[in-house]
Amino acid sequence: MINRTPSLSVTIDEVQLTHTSSDLIQAVSVDNPKAGKTARAIDLTISGWVLPQDKRPLLSIEVNVDGLHLKRLPLNIARPDVIEHFQLPDQRKVNCGFHANIGLLGLPENFHFELVAVFKGDDAKSRVKVPFAKITGRKTTKLKSKTKYQPLMLTAIGRSGTTWAMKLLSQHPSIATSNFYPHEIKQSEYWMQMLKVLTDPADFASSSHPDNFEVTMGSIGHNPYTHEHYLNQYNNSADFYDHYSEGVVRQTKDFVVQQIDAFYDLVAKSENKPRAKYFTEKMLPCHLQSMYYDVYQEPKEIILVRDFRDVLCSAKSFNEKRNTVSFGRERVSDDIQWVEHVSKAGTMRMANALAERGGNAFLLKYEDLILEPAKVLKDLFDYAEIDASEKTVASVIAAANETNSSMDAHKTTKNPADSIGRWKKDMSEEMKAACKREMGHILGAFGYEM
Repeated sequence: MINRTPSLSVTIDEVQLTHTSSDLIQAVSVDNPKAGKTARAIDLTISGWVLPQDKRPLLSIEVNVDGLHLKRLPLNIARPDVIEHFQLPDQRKVNCGFHANIGLLGLPENFHFELVAVFKGDDAKSRVKVPFAKITGRKTTKLKSKTKYQPLMLTAIGRSGTTWAMKLLSQHPSIATSNFYPHEIKQSEYWMQMLKVLTDPADFASSSHPDNFEVTMGSIGHNPYTHEHYLNQYNNSADFYDHYSEGVVRQTKDFVVQQIDAFYDLVAKSENKPRAKYFTEKMLPCHLQSMYYDVYQEPKEIILVRDFRDVLCSAKSFNEKRNTVSFGRERVSDDIQWVEHVSKAGTMRMANALAERGGNAFLLKYEDLILEPAKVLKDLFDYAEIDASEKTVASVIAAANETNSSMDAHKTTKNPADSIGRWKKDMSEEMKAACKREMGHILGAFGYEM
């Protein structure tokens, strides 16, 4: 029997056109969603049209949410009404409409969409992006489950002290986690990603296509038969929509949380933690945090931050130590571009995480964890409502500080205190200037000196 209580609902507060005409855009429109509307659904329809000037090819429309790229939409819908209204000549009669269904599961509770027109650049690889609309709204969920364990998410970017933080957390009797270097068994995240993919609306362009989804043996995408093309062919299409948006969502969610509980039962048993209340995993700032807030009754989150200039210095030293190129450096040609990349792909997402969920999360600064571990851990354990006694805190620190050759290999300074403020002597003046330019406002928001 289908549960008729809606899993999710959404209210659209504002739809704002931010760029209606220019030398690249003749006119735009967002037809859906409409401001002031509330809908009970698992997805949100975004549709409209963009009419370009006859200068550069318009390649696609990007949908971003709070700085994260969400979808890329083709301009593949004919809009004869637009063509007629603007009295375009025959050579300009091209498809200019776009349409997408965006899954609500995993979106922030208060979300901000940005629609961006993507034009061809001056060469084959370059692109010119023109934001043209913003959509703001609110989501409510009734999917929360009663589970044995609750998530204690550790949200951070690489080289922020995540491995040391995980080692400390793993010593607490109420926290179950993979207690071995580098503490990166992200089992719950795998299952939550599966929940997201299997319950999102059909997307023939970037996910499973009904004609060939069985060709790829190693992966599966969104169910293509949730598309309105198929649903509208049934006599009782509303029942089929309810099946996918309520029945399948709830049953898949129940299966996912059962698998997570079962895995952490094994972890708790192997670590002799019969009173474990939480499981903890490292998490990059992404959509998955919102998934946990959608699904769990009492999720907790640690937002771990480190002076982003020290992060860059640590990543550079770690690359040199291992004779490798990673942490985003492999994607750019020089250190200045690296600063720009880390700012867009890392620091901005951390700032968004703090803005979206900081009221419910625990802000943990790496510098405080190194200099005042006992005080910070007591405050953190109090936040999680687990034993924060002086004895427990002391035992956690002592156990974490036991000789560990793998942790030694992870360090890039002999003394952890030396890693604080290392950017002042390790960074070139050019990189310092780039950091101030690209991420100065974010550093200030987290309380770091400029």
